[in-house]
Amino acid sequence: MKPGLTFRDLALIRGRLVLAMTLSLLGLSLVLVSLGLVQAARQSHGQALAQYRDAQRRLSEMRGQEQAIGPRLARYGELQKRGYLSQEDRLSWLEQIRRIQAQRGLSGLRFELAPRQPIDPGDAGIELLSSKMKLELQLLHEEDLLGFLADLHTAASAYTRLRSCRLERLPDGGRSQGATAQLVATCSIDWITVGAGK
Repeated sequence: MKPGLTFRDLALIRGRLVLAMTLSLLGLSLVLVSLGLVQAARQSHGQALAQYRDAQRRLSEMRGQEQAIGPRLARYGELQKRGYLSQEDRLSWLEQIRRIQAQRGLSGLRFELAPRQPIDPGDAGIELLSSKMKLELQLLHEEDLLGFLADLHTAASAYTRLRSCRLERLPDGGRSQGATAQLVATCSIDWITVGAGK
């Protein structure tokens, strides 16, 4: 006789089937959660990689800008050291002119400094200001003028731009007694500074 399935056997099988199905569902749930976590990790990794590439690109751009700014910054420091970027210091300019005149032993110096005026900056967006100076100086010879202008350009605390110079021989009656001046130079010079900005 074949043994038959009893209710007790069926209850046992049913309990084990429920346990097997529960474990299978739990395993499937764990697999699905794991797949979701892997997908989230991949997305997170992709975002982190994109952020890293963006940071690398910005760093590369900044290094390029730093290389471009480096020489300009050095030039800016040089201009600032020379006083081109400071406020207009007319008293200092006049002292420099008098000092150069004394060092070169020149006589008969007269000058007139006009009020400063803005210069059209074009597209630069920088406020440039110019003070025009009319300078009259008695000289022994032409080289005195060239030396004076070179010293002025070197010592000036503003950018000096020579607009014009006219040399004339002094008439015999125009010479000071005991003076050795033979010529008179009349020059127009722009003293250019950078303003505070707009």
